[in-house]
Amino acid sequence: METELIVGMIGAAATVSGAVIQRSWHWRSGRVPHGGEATEFGRFREDASFSVDEVVKVLDLRRSPGAPGVTVLTDTYLVRRHAEKGNGLVSFYGTSGTLKARCVSHPGAGHEFGPIESRHMPVNCAMGVDLSGLAMDAVVRVVNEVTFTGAYDRVPVENFETHIDRPTRALVFVVLLPERHPAVDIDGFMQTGRRTEKKTDRENGPILVSGGTVAHWRIVPGKGRWLPAEARYRVEWRWRPAAGGGHELHRAAAEDGT
Repeated sequence: METELIVGMIGAAATVSGAVIQRSWHWRSGRVPHGGEATEFGRFREDASFSVDEVVKVLDLRRSPGAPGVTVLTDTYLVRRHAEKGNGLVSFYGTSGTLKARCVSHPGAGHEFGPIESRHMPVNCAMGVDLSGLAMDAVVRVVNEVTFTGAYDRVPVENFETHIDRPTRALVFVVLLPERHPAVDIDGFMQTGRRTEKKTDRENGPILVSGGTVAHWRIVPGKGRWLPAEARYRVEWRWRPAAGGGHELHRAAAEDGT
């Protein structure tokens, strides 16, 4: 019950912050950074036509680690159109295990998901979401649900990362961990371009609450600015050791039915 309450509060805060961003958009609308090359997947072409007011990534690890464990990522984007060229939002996902995905906000023919050629991870896929009907300066929320199997079974340390692929105002991580194996600590890392990855300080990094079962990290640049283009953000946590070590950790997850 406590975990659900915290997640609900975080979601409400994200909605409020999105509304504030929308109200203040007009005085900043001419300051969208120039996009790079067009991103394509299937029938969708993003073509630097969209920016994102806020990205919220909720990683539910309550059925991981396991044999294998199952983890669900709820990936949400508050998308704004500022050019006519593109017809969709294209997102990329990779894993060391297996994955499947669907677009909750644009079901049926509104999205396309499938594998892509990439050396980033052993398994790499893309999701294209149809935004051809989105008017200029209008916003819409895109929600993708990605299920990873066997991706978060390493102990005692795991991590989750994301890249900034388009102009983005704010990025939020929420990590839900199992009560039987909470995190004992968590760190945030950032890398821009070819620079060395840097660990964030405690004031600006992720925090653990609810006895290590919930982590939260909100990343926002200065007023009127954007997150650095092509930056990479990563959260890394250390599981609390289970009695009997790593084998016991996997056995407990299996007994939970994952």
